[in-house]
Amino acid sequence: MKNKESVLSVVQEIRGTLKEMLKRLAPGSVQEKPFENQRLIRNAEGNLADKKFPIVWAKEDLPVKITPDESAAACSKLGEGWRPASIAELDSLIDRSRCKPAIIPEAEVLGLKTDDWYLSNTPVAGYPSYVWCVDFYYGYVDGNSKDCKYYVRPVRSSQ
Repeated sequence: MKNKESVLSVVQEIRGTLKEMLKRLAPGSVQEKPFENQRLIRNAEGNLADKKFPIVWAKEDLPVKITPDESAAACSKLGEGWRPASIAELDSLIDRSRCKPAIIPEAEVLGLKTDDWYLSNTPVAGYPSYVWCVDFYYGYVDGNSKDCKYYVRPVRSSQ
């Protein structure tokens, strides 16, 4: 009987300690996903390595909206290998089960804007004056005129 009482005492002490530990944890202090399951991993420069594509996403958009013809030169000013994202890369960030924004949860760390289109470096086949663009508010993908200005999120190869 005495052993049973001492075991119960130890169990209650452990419960109390665990309750105190749980109270001290700040909300959000525990990662919802293990590190190795995250798609986008922030590197030392603040850019995000993508595990789906062999690319690194720039930590922020170019500072102003630009035309497709200006985009390659503007991206290259960031350093060697930087370019506008392809339509496949941008499209991979869309979650078609969501809207307002229609961004996959893993990509929310990119801080993508939802008030206008993002430019890709992919031309629309058969329409030389159009490029593929993405709207992250509703998740639209459409061919838009090269005469307009768009947001650009640069990427570069991670290899």
